Amino acid sequence: MRNILFTLAMFACAQTAHAARINHLVFQGGAVHLVCTWNNGPNLSPTESLLGLEWKKAADHSAIEAPGSFKVELVMPAMGHGSSPTQINRVIDERGQPVLGAYQVTGMYFTMNGDWEVRVTLRTSDGKVETEMFPVHL
Repeated sequence: MRNILFTLAMFACAQTAHAARINHLVFQGGAVHLVCTWNNGPNLSPTESLLGLEWKKAADHSAIEAPGSFKVELVMPAMGHGSSPTQINRVIDERGQPVLGAYQVTGMYFTMNGDWEVRVTLRTSDGKVETEMFPVHL
């Protein structure tokens, strides 16, 4: 009985962790969505966390190019600091071609336990800047 309860508890934790692996951000008044999927992590340093990003049109959730330049930052608001700069790389398919609207964020290091935010800042060609975030607790 004890093993069954342990297995059920582990399954519930795995389901909760899996659900938190995907985060959905909304930009441009709801017209553009950004699907953020943890490919590795989030992990406490020194292990690197990897985040996949997919830009989507809200109307039909089809892939689109990023609607401007963007950056991804890790911020720990309670401590007043962030982490090292991240790098954003295009996802390349098996033919060596960039995948429409798909990116991989590397260089993500959560340097200590606590409450973090992953902030995505979008700057469009007309100069508008918009920042959205999702929380990470380690």
